[in-house]
Amino acid sequence: MRSAGGKGASAREPVQDRPGNANVSAGGYFADCGAVRGYGRGETIFNEGDEVRCAYRLLKGAVQLSKVTADGRRQILEYLLPGDTFGFESSREFGVTAEALADCELEVHLRRPLPAPGSRLGNELLIEELRRKLATSQAHLLLLGRRTARERVAHFLLNLQDRAGQDGTKLYIPFRRREIADYLGMTLETVSRILSDMKRCGIIDIPGRQAITIRKPEALKQMATCDKLVA
Repeated sequence: MRSAGGKGASAREPVQDRPGNANVSAGGYFADCGAVRGYGRGETIFNEGDEVRCAYRLLKGAVQLSKVTADGRRQILEYLLPGDTFGFESSREFGVTAEALADCELEVHLRRPLPAPGSRLGNELLIEELRRKLATSQAHLLLLGRRTARERVAHFLLNLQDRAGQDGTKLYIPFRRREIADYLGMTLETVSRILSDMKRCGIIDIPGRQAITIRKPEALKQMATCDKLVA
């Protein structure tokens, strides 16, 4: 894993590679119109504990947000796709680590200090971000706590298809199987076995390392809800 700095180091300063979008967020959260910065796969955008100086919008690629537990294990909390924003923090330090899952482009903005919590603008910004984080956290808790291993993998593929706006059957997968396993709270071996079982039953095909073709969408949906591997 390449890092832009160790714990406590500040996030990268944006450089004027090319101008970004001045209207990336309602309410004037950003202090500037941003600049586009490229990050390579595996490169750390910011570390947990870094000073919050910038906020980001993902233009291309994929990013993961993760934390490391006390025993050294990594838990991926969220994955981000083009159009997603992140780096909204009410504290002075980031609470997670952000890492590029694939070569990506980010619109990087110097962040304004948050308005006072009692102000109308401050309340709107905090409520909007809290709603997003709560919905994401609830969905992930349900995924980890109430679904079987096969249901988790099937739900992950369907969610990726929906979030990426990929209405066809061929999915671009910017994640390695190890990263999928970390996100789903499973072992690498279990994820590989389930994907192989899906392929054997004709539900999916795996034409390449970063591609999955959904051959039987209805069977995959059924598997996501009732843990049935239907050939």
